[in-house]
Amino acid sequence: MKKRITQDDYIKANRKASREAEIEMYGHPICHTRVHQSKKVYNRKKIKATDKKLPLSSCTSRQNVIQSVPVLRLLNQ
Repeated sequence: MKKRITQDDYIKANRKASREAEIEMYGHPICHTRVHQSKKVYNRKKIKATDKKLPLSSCTSRQNVIQSVPVLRLLNQ
């Protein structure tokens, strides 16, 4: 008895092949249903990530300024 290929089997095989081709092309699966997020929306996570990319010299220079304030007061007297 021959097994017939149903429409569900055809769709399932097509999706699997499409997904494998997509992974091969891009290296990872692509989400086609994701909603586009506006750049104007406040995103604390993204802001924090860009702050971490800044060099540490900006942080250390601020500490040096805070530490040098008492020394400047002594010099001005």
